[in-house]
Amino acid sequence: MTGKLLPHRPLLLVLTGCAFLLGTGEIVIAGLLPEIAAELGISLPLAGALISVFLVAAFDAAGARREIGALR
Repeated sequence: MTGKLLPHRPLLLVLTGCAFLLGTGEIVIAGLLPEIAAELGISLPLAGALISVFLVAAFDAAGARREIGALR
């Protein structure tokens, strides 16, 4: 039974690493939020909302790229 799981182990390690990096990126942005707001001259909640909009747009673009790639 364990022999069947071994071929998937490298993929699992890659997915785990990606999840770690995404989580770390969110924490870093949260720490930089006051500096981002000050640099842009906007309020802290507005800076958080702008970053949220950017992340949603990035995920949407990634989905669109995946769909276009599937059509090829």
